[in-house]
Amino acid sequence: MGDSHDLDDLVVRLAANCPRGVVPLEACLAGPPTAVTGATYRIVFDAPGETLAQAVAADRAASELLIPRCSPMQHRAVDVRRYAPELQLDGDAAIVQIAIDDDGSAKPSEVVRALASCAPDAFAVAGITRRAVHAAPKPVRVGATETT
Repeated sequence: MGDSHDLDDLVVRLAANCPRGVVPLEACLAGPPTAVTGATYRIVFDAPGETLAQAVAADRAASELLIPRCSPMQHRAVDVRRYAPELQLDGDAAIVQIAIDDDGSAKPSEVVRALASCAPDAFAVAGITRRAVHAAPKPVRVGATETT
């Protein structure tokens, strides 16, 4: 392993091998092990601006927004406000950062359902784009796994 890395060359090689629609923008040297802590999404709506603004205001005012999550093995409710507390309006879109923690997360589709439950009128989603993935250094466990 050498001391120098051509990161621009790596981006070019990745771009040549990525599936359609996946475009690497940059590369950087890896640091300490990290864990994904969340992601930021831009959700575009096909709705009148006032309807979306009212839905975002109602979402912000709610202390919790429970959305049912059903899978073949279990049915439970996800508190979307816990994982996505700061919804921001951006024209005909909402920008939302969804957190991931040890107890779980919310899905972008659940954020949409929560927002729809706050809207005075029905609206449709035109598209969901993940804009960023957030990571933080993994916590180091000390003591619990140590042996003497």
